Amino acid sequence: MRPDFSLTRFLKAEEAASSVEYGFLIAGIALAIFASVIFLGQVIMDRFYGPAQLLFS
Repeated sequence: MRPDFSLTRFLKAEEAASSVEYGFLIAGIALAIFASVIFLGQVIMDRFYGPAQLLFS
């Protein structure tokens, strides 16, 4: 006996909606982490680059 793995059955299931919602949640968290790393990386680079320029010039 083969289990029924139909796409329409999956899309109608409640678990599919939850999976999509969790996917959006994870994507949003990843985007927030990415944006904060880009922003904080620039701030940290600016904080250290200025004094380093003074030391080595």
